[in-house]
Amino acid sequence: MKFQTLIPLRFETSQGVIELRPGDTFKPKDEEAIRWLLIDGRVRPLSDVMAEKYRELTGWLHQFDLTVDELKETLPGLYQDIQDAIESLDNSFVTEDLAAFQDAFNKVRELYTEALFKCGRRIAVKVRSEILHAYLWVVETDKDMHSLRSQGIKEVIYTADEVKRLKGLSNDSLKEVHKAKEVFESSRIEEIKPKNGLA
Repeated sequence: MKFQTLIPLRFETSQGVIELRPGDTFKPKDEEAIRWLLIDGRVRPLSDVMAEKYRELTGWLHQFDLTVDELKETLPGLYQDIQDAIESLDNSFVTEDLAAFQDAFNKVRELYTEALFKCGRRIAVKVRSEILHAYLWVVETDKDMHSLRSQGIKEVIYTADEVKRLKGLSNDSLKEVHKAKEVFESSRIEEIKPKNGLA
Protein backbone atom coordinates (compact mmCIF):
# COMPACT_ATOMS: atom_id res chain seq x y z
CA MET A 1 0.00 0.00 0.00
CA LYS A 2 1.20 3.50 -0.86
CA PHE A 3 0.96 6.54 1.37
CA GLN A 4 0.94 10.30 0.83
CA THR A 5 2.85 12.66 3.11
CA LEU A 6 0.95 15.51 4.74
CA ILE A 7 4.06 17.18 6.18
CA PRO A 8 7.76 17.15 5.25
CA LEU A 9 9.34 13.84 6.29
CA ARG A 10 12.91 12.60 6.47
CA PHE A 11 13.83 8.91 6.54
CA GLU A 12 17.22 7.35 7.06
CA THR A 13 17.58 4.20 5.00
CA SER A 14 20.39 1.83 4.07
CA GLN A 15 20.67 3.74 0.77
CA GLY A 16 20.92 7.11 2.54
CA VAL A 17 18.55 9.86 3.63
CA ILE A 18 15.24 10.30 1.82
CA GLU A 19 13.40 13.59 2.17
CA LEU A 20 9.73 13.82 1.24
CA ARG A 21 7.67 16.98 0.74
CA PRO A 22 3.97 17.25 1.54
CA GLY A 23 2.01 15.49 -1.20
CA ASP A 24 4.82 13.06 -2.09
CA THR A 25 3.92 9.38 -2.20
CA PHE A 26 5.92 6.40 -1.05
CA LYS A 27 5.55 2.68 -0.40
CA PRO A 28 7.19 1.53 2.83
CA LYS A 29 8.81 -1.88 3.03
CA ASP A 30 7.05 -2.43 6.34
CA GLU A 31 3.68 -0.73 6.86
CA GLU A 32 3.84 -1.44 10.59
CA ALA A 33 6.96 0.74 10.79
CA ILE A 34 5.00 3.83 9.75
CA ARG A 35 1.95 3.12 11.89
CA TRP A 36 2.81 6.01 14.23
CA LEU A 37 2.94 8.38 11.24
CA LEU A 38 -0.63 7.36 10.42
CA ILE A 39 -1.80 7.81 13.98
CA ASP A 40 -0.15 11.24 14.22
CA GLY A 41 -1.76 12.32 10.94
CA ARG A 42 1.56 12.79 9.15
CA VAL A 43 0.68 10.43 6.30
CA ARG A 44 -2.49 8.95 4.90
CA PRO A 45 -3.17 5.96 2.68
CA LEU A 46 -3.07 6.96 -0.97
CA SER A 47 -6.29 5.01 -1.51
CA ASP A 48 -8.04 7.43 0.90
CA VAL A 49 -6.71 10.43 -1.03
CA MET A 50 -7.93 9.01 -4.34
CA ALA A 51 -11.29 7.89 -2.90
CA GLU A 52 -11.88 11.45 -1.69
CA LYS A 53 -11.11 12.83 -5.17
CA TYR A 54 -13.37 10.19 -6.72
CA ARG A 55 -16.27 11.26 -4.45
CA GLU A 56 -15.58 14.87 -5.41
CA LEU A 57 -15.80 13.96 -9.11
CA THR A 58 -18.98 11.94 -8.63
CA GLY A 59 -20.62 14.81 -6.72
CA TRP A 60 -19.60 17.23 -9.45
CA LEU A 61 -21.01 15.01 -12.22
CA HIS A 62 -24.33 14.55 -10.40
CA GLN A 63 -25.02 18.27 -10.30
CA PHE A 64 -25.75 18.32 -14.05
CA ASP A 65 -28.80 17.03 -15.90
CA LEU A 66 -26.97 15.46 -18.86
CA THR A 67 -27.95 11.79 -18.80
CA VAL A 68 -25.87 8.87 -20.03
CA ASP A 69 -28.53 8.04 -22.63
CA GLU A 70 -28.57 11.61 -23.98
CA LEU A 71 -24.78 11.70 -24.13
CA LYS A 72 -24.61 8.29 -25.87
CA GLU A 73 -27.20 9.31 -28.43
CA THR A 74 -26.04 12.88 -29.08
CA LEU A 75 -22.26 12.54 -28.84
CA PRO A 76 -21.29 8.85 -29.10
CA GLY A 77 -17.59 9.56 -29.73
CA LEU A 78 -17.32 11.88 -26.75
CA TYR A 79 -19.31 9.41 -24.64
CA GLN A 80 -16.71 6.72 -25.46
CA ASP A 81 -13.84 9.10 -24.67
CA ILE A 82 -15.42 9.76 -21.26
CA GLN A 83 -15.82 6.03 -20.65
CA ASP A 84 -12.15 5.47 -21.57
CA ALA A 85 -11.09 8.24 -19.16
CA ILE A 86 -13.20 6.69 -16.40
CA GLU A 87 -11.57 3.32 -17.09
CA SER A 88 -8.14 4.97 -16.79
CA LEU A 89 -9.28 6.56 -13.53
CA ASP A 90 -10.33 3.16 -12.17
CA ASN A 91 -7.13 1.44 -13.32
CA SER A 92 -4.90 4.11 -11.78
CA PHE A 93 -6.86 3.81 -8.52
CA VAL A 94 -6.20 0.06 -8.42
CA THR A 95 -2.49 0.47 -9.23
CA GLU A 96 -2.16 3.47 -6.85
CA ASP A 97 -0.68 5.65 -9.59
CA LEU A 98 -1.52 9.14 -8.33
CA ALA A 99 -0.19 11.03 -11.38
CA ALA A 100 -2.23 8.87 -13.79
CA PHE A 101 -5.24 9.16 -11.48
CA GLN A 102 -5.02 12.98 -11.47
CA ASP A 103 -4.62 13.03 -15.27
CA ALA A 104 -7.68 10.80 -15.71
CA PHE A 105 -9.64 12.85 -13.16
CA ASN A 106 -8.89 16.06 -15.09
CA LYS A 107 -9.67 14.35 -18.41
CA VAL A 108 -13.11 13.22 -17.22
CA ARG A 109 -13.94 16.75 -16.06
CA GLU A 110 -12.63 18.29 -19.27
CA LEU A 111 -14.53 15.87 -21.52
CA TYR A 112 -17.76 16.13 -19.54
CA THR A 113 -17.55 19.93 -19.58
CA GLU A 114 -17.09 19.76 -23.35
CA ALA A 115 -20.14 17.48 -23.58
CA LEU A 116 -22.21 19.93 -21.53
CA PHE A 117 -21.24 22.79 -23.83
CA LYS A 118 -21.92 20.75 -26.99
CA CYS A 119 -25.31 19.65 -25.67
CA GLY A 120 -26.29 23.28 -25.18
CA ARG A 121 -26.10 23.42 -21.40
CA ARG A 122 -25.25 26.87 -20.09
CA ILE A 123 -22.97 26.18 -17.19
CA ALA A 124 -20.37 27.72 -14.99
CA VAL A 125 -17.85 25.21 -13.68
CA LYS A 126 -15.63 25.91 -10.68
CA VAL A 127 -12.41 23.90 -10.78
CA ARG A 128 -9.25 23.67 -8.72
CA SER A 129 -6.08 23.96 -10.77
CA GLU A 130 -3.18 22.05 -9.24
CA ILE A 131 -0.78 23.88 -11.57
CA LEU A 132 -2.02 27.33 -10.51
CA HIS A 133 -2.81 26.35 -6.91
CA ALA A 134 -6.08 28.24 -7.26
CA TYR A 135 -9.78 27.87 -7.92
CA LEU A 136 -11.09 29.25 -11.19
CA TRP A 137 -14.31 29.27 -13.19
CA VAL A 138 -14.94 28.10 -16.75
CA VAL A 139 -17.97 29.46 -18.61
CA GLU A 140 -19.20 29.31 -22.18
CA THR A 141 -19.37 32.98 -23.18
CA ASP A 142 -18.33 36.50 -22.17
CA LYS A 143 -21.97 37.09 -21.22
CA ASP A 144 -21.73 34.19 -18.74
CA MET A 145 -18.51 35.70 -17.37
CA HIS A 146 -20.23 39.05 -16.76
CA SER A 147 -23.19 37.25 -15.18
CA LEU A 148 -20.87 35.53 -12.69
CA ARG A 149 -19.11 38.81 -11.91
CA SER A 150 -22.50 40.41 -11.20
CA GLN A 151 -23.12 37.62 -8.66
CA GLY A 152 -19.99 38.63 -6.74
CA ILE A 153 -17.63 35.90 -7.98
CA LYS A 154 -14.05 37.04 -7.35
CA GLU A 155 -12.03 34.09 -8.71
CA VAL A 156 -10.56 34.25 -12.22
CA ILE A 157 -13.04 33.32 -14.95
CA TYR A 158 -12.10 31.78 -18.30
CA THR A 159 -14.36 31.14 -21.28
CA ALA A 160 -14.25 27.73 -22.96
CA ASP A 161 -12.63 29.42 -25.97
CA GLU A 162 -9.86 30.84 -23.77
CA VAL A 163 -9.19 27.43 -22.23
CA LYS A 164 -8.70 25.99 -25.74
CA ARG A 165 -6.20 28.75 -26.54
CA LEU A 166 -4.19 27.91 -23.41
CA LYS A 167 -3.66 24.26 -24.34
CA GLY A 168 -0.03 23.43 -24.88
CA LEU A 169 1.38 26.32 -22.87
CA SER A 170 4.06 25.61 -20.29
CA ASN A 171 3.14 25.77 -16.61
CA ASP A 172 5.11 29.00 -16.22
CA SER A 173 3.25 30.60 -19.13
CA LEU A 174 -0.10 29.49 -17.69
CA LYS A 175 0.84 31.10 -14.38
CA GLU A 176 1.73 34.38 -16.13
CA VAL A 177 -1.60 34.44 -17.99
CA HIS A 178 -3.46 33.64 -14.78
CA LYS A 179 -1.74 36.49 -12.91
CA ALA A 180 -2.81 38.90 -15.67
CA LYS A 181 -6.40 37.64 -15.46
CA GLU A 182 -6.33 38.14 -11.67
CA VAL A 183 -5.30 41.78 -12.06
CA PHE A 184 -7.62 42.54 -14.99
CA GLU A 185 -10.84 40.80 -13.88
CA SER A 186 -12.84 41.32 -17.07
CA SER A 187 -9.96 40.68 -19.46
CA ARG A 188 -10.19 38.22 -22.33
CA ILE A 189 -7.43 36.18 -23.96
CA GLU A 190 -7.52 37.05 -27.65
CA GLU A 191 -4.25 35.61 -28.90
CA ILE A 192 -1.27 33.63 -27.62
CA LYS A 193 2.16 34.33 -29.16
CA PRO A 194 5.37 32.49 -28.31
CA LYS A 195 7.92 34.58 -26.37
CA ASN A 196 10.53 34.29 -29.09
CA GLY A 197 8.08 36.00 -31.45
CA LEU A 198 8.06 39.19 -29.35
CA ALA A 199 10.21 42.16 -30.34
